[in-house]
Amino acid sequence: MRRRALATAALLGASVLAVTGVGAGAATKADYKKLIVVSGKKSTAATLGTRCHPGQNGTAGDCTEAKYPLKTTGTVALRAGERVTLLLGAPATDVRWRAARIDGTGKEQLIDVGGAFPATKTQRRWRVHLPKKMSRRIKLLGFDVVYKNAYSSFEIGARVSRTRAPSR
Repeated sequence: MRRRALATAALLGASVLAVTGVGAGAATKADYKKLIVVSGKKSTAATLGTRCHPGQNGTAGDCTEAKYPLKTTGTVALRAGERVTLLLGAPATDVRWRAARIDGTGKEQLIDVGGAFPATKTQRRWRVHLPKKMSRRIKLLGFDVVYKNAYSSFEIGARVSRTRAPSR
């Protein structure tokens, strides 16, 4: 009986440590406002748009609607058929991307959309496989990131080169 009680207490203690964020596995804090886009050897931080993030104690927190297109702070050079890596500040459950141009009235015109694939088990690094044919009119990439308990939308300026990425 005593062994069973000790085993149960040990399991409960481990689960409490995991939930409260104490211990070796929870050393990093979730940063839902961070997305870095890596294309080739260059990396650029994306601009945060619409978001809904939890509060300090798990309650409803920061939900903000942004006006699109965003004023992007960085630009990434792209090649058709390339693999682009996304570095997230927290593990995500789903990532979608969109490529768009800005029309004369200042509105986004979608050109291409797709999904991303997790590149690691931690789900903090995701890969986007760009299509083999891409329009040179693309001026921005947008990313919709869904986390376990949050949502963030990001945009980054884009410039599509004439050359294609080498096939793998």
